Amino acid sequence: MTEAQLVWPAPATRVSLRLVAALASTATARVRRSPGTFALLAVISATSLGTGRWLVVFAAGHVGATLATLGGIWIAIETGAASAHLAHSVDVGVSYGFFAVAAILAYRVPRRWRPAYIVAVAAYPVAGTVLFQGFADFGHLLALAIGFALYPLARRA
Repeated sequence: MTEAQLVWPAPATRVSLRLVAALASTATARVRRSPGTFALLAVISATSLGTGRWLVVFAAGHVGATLATLGGIWIAIETGAASAHLAHSVDVGVSYGFFAVAAILAYRVPRRWRPAYIVAVAAYPVAGTVLFQGFADFGHLLALAIGFALYPLARRA
């Protein structure tokens, strides 16, 4: 099978497997340092899901993971499990929304490539959470879970 034959299932999203592989390999990059990766993801997801669904997934991942992370920080401070200086932590960027969108796109990847895509997309947040256990790493993992949970939006696209 040639590369041209390995395309996304929806006719309007004729994206080659090379582009899918590039997205999966760059999904683990730090988005705040790679605006091109985010732009590529935005184009692919808006084309595949539609602009409205893309915005819903991005907002749900960004806001949902941010609120959950802030709630976790507050609980950790109140219970004495974390230092009070965490109350003044700043976490800015688009990475939570990025991971939610990258996760939902797994449902648009051909079934036989889906496991490899999921592993590539999940590698950074899982490794970060296990190795560093920082609140931002946990937020990335939550955003990924939010993206996977929004499967019905990908199915209807």
